[in-house]
Amino acid sequence: PWFTYKKEKTVSKIEILRLIKELRKNRYDLVVELHADVRNILIAFCVGKFCIGYGIRGFGFLLNKVANYNKNLQIIDKNLGVLSGLGVNLDDRELELDLSDKDMELANKSCDARTIVISPGAERVNKLWINKRWAELADRLVEEKYKIIFVGSKNEIGLINEIINLMKYKEAAINLVGMTNLKQLCWIIKKSFLLISSDAAPVHIAKALKTRSIALYGPTDPGIWGYDEGVNISIYKKLDCSFCNLGYCYLEEKYRCMKEIRVEDVYDAV
Repeated sequence: PWFTYKKEKTVSKIEILRLIKELRKNRYDLVVELHADVRNILIAFCVGKFCIGYGIRGFGFLLNKVANYNKNLQIIDKNLGVLSGLGVNLDDRELELDLSDKDMELANKSCDARTIVISPGAERVNKLWINKRWAELADRLVEEKYKIIFVGSKNEIGLINEIINLMKYKEAAINLVGMTNLKQLCWIIKKSFLLISSDAAPVHIAKALKTRSIALYGPTDPGIWGYDEGVNISIYKKLDCSFCNLGYCYLEEKYRCMKEIRVEDVYDAV
């Protein structure tokens, strides 16, 4: 969604109007809204000639076409279902990357057959694993002679610097956090042996590029948001409160679903 990279979810009306004004300059013919977020739908209505999406949370009357919603579908099938409402052929799902030599340069220098990419960041705090455990996992993988690369957005520089500082072999960690654009990140993941990540965008990139992945889940359902087939592994602990899909933890013992995941669980999956 458009507010994904804001530090706070509370966005003022003035900011929304400013965003609408900026987007209207692009004169979009089509806007596809995938999150059923009323703010997104309102913006789509204001900036696009034709809008399609889910109307399950309201404002569906502003969409030119309301897509059929099935909450039990895996997220890729759910999102592609919106496009099927436009008559798009969904049989061919092969992803092609249009990359320049400059896009590939960083990965070609950094990655080899024993490179493991670690992406600890997430949009929501209740998706985060414990920093000390990320550090311990990275140290154990260094001892196994794997090359470790940390990736993430500029917003995650502090988080990942703290993880690296907790490592025993911190000098062995390659820190590319905030240093890659989307295409460079894709190629780094594609060229690597394995991605280990929280529930975030790199997991879907790895799946699309057929790279091995291990993803950690707590509040979100891996059956919908993850992959557990072939070279993709989802790690989670099934608790009474699992998969609440809330943006916060309402229990007295916070983030138990993530705290229950042990270093050994992830290490054994590797």
